[in-house]
Amino acid sequence: MFRVFLGAPTKNDISKDPASFRWQNVSSTSPSASTRPAGTQPFPPATLQAASVRISQFYKHIIFDDEEGDEGAPDGTFLEGQTTAISWDESLEDGEPGAETIDKSKSAVLSRDDTYATQEEETQEISAYSSDASSIIRFPSFTFDLHTLLKLAKVSKTPAYSKASVLAAVLEIEGPDVIHIKKGLNAGKEVSLLKMILGDDEGSVCKLTAWREIAECWGAEDASGIKRGDVVFLENLSISKETSPSSSASTTLTASPNLKSRLQICFRTMPSNSEDMQYRPDLRLGYSDATVRKVGAVVAWFEGMAAPGMPIIDRRSLIQYCATASYHNITSTTSVWKHVAIGMELPTEILSAIVGEVSDVKTLSKLLLVSRQFNSIALRQLYEDMSFSLNLAADLRSINTLRRDVQANPGIQLTTSFATYYFPRAYYAAPPHVEPDVDHIIPYLVNVRRLRLSRQAASPGVLSLLPASAHLTHLILDRRLCSGDLTWFFSSHPTLESIMLSSSSTNGHIIELTSDALPTLRTLAIVFDASLRIKNTMPSVLNLTIFRHSDGPAVIHTVGRLPSTPTLALQDASTTLSSPGNFNLPNLEYLQLNFLMDDPRPAPSILSKFATTKLKYVRFLESRGLDARRIFESVPTLVVMDVVRDADETLRWVRGSDFPLEIGTFDEDADSWGQWWEHAVSLKEVGYPSGCHLTGSFFH
Repeated sequence: MFRVFLGAPTKNDISKDPASFRWQNVSSTSPSASTRPAGTQPFPPATLQAASVRISQFYKHIIFDDEEGDEGAPDGTFLEGQTTAISWDESLEDGEPGAETIDKSKSAVLSRDDTYATQEEETQEISAYSSDASSIIRFPSFTFDLHTLLKLAKVSKTPAYSKASVLAAVLEIEGPDVIHIKKGLNAGKEVSLLKMILGDDEGSVCKLTAWREIAECWGAEDASGIKRGDVVFLENLSISKETSPSSSASTTLTASPNLKSRLQICFRTMPSNSEDMQYRPDLRLGYSDATVRKVGAVVAWFEGMAAPGMPIIDRRSLIQYCATASYHNITSTTSVWKHVAIGMELPTEILSAIVGEVSDVKTLSKLLLVSRQFNSIALRQLYEDMSFSLNLAADLRSINTLRRDVQANPGIQLTTSFATYYFPRAYYAAPPHVEPDVDHIIPYLVNVRRLRLSRQAASPGVLSLLPASAHLTHLILDRRLCSGDLTWFFSSHPTLESIMLSSSSTNGHIIELTSDALPTLRTLAIVFDASLRIKNTMPSVLNLTIFRHSDGPAVIHTVGRLPSTPTLALQDASTTLSSPGNFNLPNLEYLQLNFLMDDPRPAPSILSKFATTKLKYVRFLESRGLDARRIFESVPTLVVMDVVRDADETLRWVRGSDFPLEIGTFDEDADSWGQWWEHAVSLKEVGYPSGCHLTGSFFH
């Protein structure tokens, strides 16, 4: 509240009646309002505390070991595990942000830039800069050369005792503390020690140790000392490395007076008082300078990660924001993740659903660095379903990389689906290292549920390497990989729901399938020959696929042991259908028949071989010259019939329509674990008569 006096009264005013005067109280619109612009005010304590929490969640309070070393030597353990190993790191191109960070399970260590101002010219510059603390506009002035900067991601790859200069943000600072030197020429003396964790705009993290007068100067309690969130330029640092029997090589940046280490505070992202404002130049004024732009990039990264100037968004608003972003399919953009990273209070299920919209490996790799919570979610997304093509050089390198790091790779424990693919070519064979690589990986798939091993992917008997904790539900195996213990393997994995055994060779071994050993088996795809035996009726099997064969009557007899199946696919249909006898499949609803190019023209009564009254869908493959209309009309229960003539032409017959529809072929490879009938277009999309009542998973 203020009382304003407007000078002495005039002579005329004095002659007036004093009763006509009155005092008026004038209050400001907000008693606590500041006249400073928003960008020049210190952050409130609550905002600084919230930002500190977010920074801690980024690296989870990881700091140094208790054991102290001497200056110039490594003083802690390398921050392994901060960036989790990714088996397909080769997909990141050289020079791309994040490529070095993720490469070969190594996390680069980031350091902060403290300038040890010893020259008189620099002291005068700092004094002049401080005298301008009350100015609203501060021009950025950085004197370092961008070409001298070392990326934090490359610190661990640089030879020990090399000198380095870095530009980074301070994530954590501890000290300065007074310690006793335990070894070396200065053993027994007390010196100051300052520890820091640094981060840069590529998301790498590194440690830095400052000694003696450098530690005291950089850790000063006044505004000139380093604070959490400062973007600093550090010069004349030494790279220290040490390898111990209990851990891998540790890498630390070291600063000391002997090295003439220097520091410059480029920008203070988390000001707590008015004195801190002198370290907040307006970076927009020097944006034409590449050095200023580089500082701005580190500032933007830190503020995006810690969001010090942003309030904590309530859960409902964040969910709505993320849902909107997901709906518009922009979840992979950087801006979305900066906002999502604030929502650490969200349930894991919601964040998992958001990350689940991302399939790009590079984006998921960057999400590993957003926060500890996002790291665990993105890590599962990366490793949960792994597939490799033995025909692609990049995938072969990925298999080899995964093999090298598999023992120390936490992501492999999250793998629930592991698949290899091989497309035979006369001029191509998988490299010899593939089989031993896959054989080495299999024992570490402790939680795998779906396993697919193609030819040339592993050695025979590889299934014996699978850990007992792997409760398989799906198995796709080239029968060249079969061994004598395959029957025992089936009996020891009663959780199997789907089995596919391809190729016609079993290395001379007999494979027996029984309902007692496989009580939950639902899907069976086999190459039928004398080496495979179904010993008794298996009522649990609902989906049956028979690949190429030469014994039609034996196939008809074997199919009779699976009377409950509503789905049947015959790859060599001509051989089977020309044999005497009928299929006893009273519940058959979905049928696929594959013909060869030189097979005779199927008869119009071809479907009479299947004694069923429930047939709703038939699909013919490679059936040229087929009298489709007569076949379709011969079975009154049919609702849809597809005739695939070539790769691009499919005719669909729908009950109630006079002419077939021209549609594209089904994508059978859309889901490597799915079945052929699951990829058919819903009948609702082609318009079947309203009087047809359809049931079954195929129509949903």
